[in-house]
Amino acid sequence: MLDYNEWVEALRRGESYVSDGSAHLLNFARHADGTFSVDVATRKNEFPEVEVELIANGYPVEVQKVRADGEMRSLKLMAPKLEQSSWLAVRIFPLPIPIQFG
Repeated sequence: MLDYNEWVEALRRGESYVSDGSAHLLNFARHADGTFSVDVATRKNEFPEVEVELIANGYPVEVQKVRADGEMRSLKLMAPKLEQSSWLAVRIFPLPIPIQFG
C-alpha cells in the first residue's frame, strides 16, 4: 500500500513516479535471470491497446502491447545483457494525438 510519507521520502531521494492518471506502471523489479517485470494498468478509451517499453540507457530494448482497458496486467520484459553500470526505465509509449476533421 502506498504511504504518503514514504512517497515523499522517496521523492526526496530522487525517486519519482509520474502518471497522467490513465496509465500506471507499478512494481518494477529485476530478476536473477536478467528479466524485468512490471505491473501495468492503463485505460485509453480511444485506443484498444498501448505499447509498454523497457528503456536501457535511453534506448527502447523491448516493446510489448497491452490492452488499454484499465485491468492490471503483469509483463515480463527482457533486457540485453548489461555489461556496465546502466539505467533502466519502463514507459507507456506516448500515443498519437487523434486527428479530428470537421
